[in-house]
Amino acid sequence: MSESIFTQRLELVCCTMPIIEAILEGDEAISSYLSVTPAQNWTEFGAPAFEYTANLLKSQPEAAKWLCYLPVVLPKRILIGSGGYKGPVDDEGVIEIGYEIAEGYRNNGMATEMVRGLINHAFNLPEIKIVQAHTLANNNPSCSVLKKCGFQFIDELIDPEDGCIWLWQLKRHG
Repeated sequence: MSESIFTQRLELVCCTMPIIEAILEGDEAISSYLSVTPAQNWTEFGAPAFEYTANLLKSQPEAAKWLCYLPVVLPKRILIGSGGYKGPVDDEGVIEIGYEIAEGYRNNGMATEMVRGLINHAFNLPEIKIVQAHTLANNNPSCSVLKKCGFQFIDELIDPEDGCIWLWQLKRHG
């Protein structure tokens, strides 16, 4: 199967090519492949995010642990979103995270737990010095999650697709 990151209530399932293919086939396929029950509207990112991962996996199959993860609530095995890293660590020791949680599972610490799991996983490698994330440029729930996890606001940037966004970073201690 694949590597997972475990937190108190979640299994973050590392997406290999067969998992991505099942996601792209639809909820029935991913449900069967992972023995999960997908939450209603479990992904807002949709197919483009998973196609991005598929394209990276085709050229870099060893990079799977630095790409997409699926948060599965234990023990009921409910798939509640997606997230992970936007690729392997760069030359400056920076890695970026992104995440989404289905609406019915928000406001109960699931996103914070997922982000902390991703942070801990990243900082297990000494070459990773900074974990960063981007949010829309307004005070939103993602900003709250990042603040709870120790991230600091760094800068306001202009993204060609999203317009004004905020950059957040968490530096390794010590």
